[in-house]
Amino acid sequence: MMEDYDDVGDGNTGGEEIDVVAKFAYDSSLRQFHDSILAAAQEHHKFWNFLKGDRVDMGELNKCGEEINQEVVNVERFWESLQKLNPNQPDVMKTYARYLS
Repeated sequence: MMEDYDDVGDGNTGGEEIDVVAKFAYDSSLRQFHDSILAAAQEHHKFWNFLKGDRVDMGELNKCGEEINQEVVNVERFWESLQKLNPNQPDVMKTYARYLS
């Protein structure tokens, strides 16, 4: 596969650079995926703590719900990105399954 890129330009752009860029994109999406899952869990925790209080502030509850929704959208977006970049990675699939349950 590397020989397919040997004749491109002055030798500075080849398959290795494409692999490095793809790896960087995957690692970045994976980090953001994990961060979004953590943020969603924290927002869910905050939401349920609001409900445990004596007086529930509907404005704060609504704001927290919006933040949960945004993190859920982010998780789905990064999941789709990871599946496009490098599909069916067992560790990522396990993480996503734990998130869904």
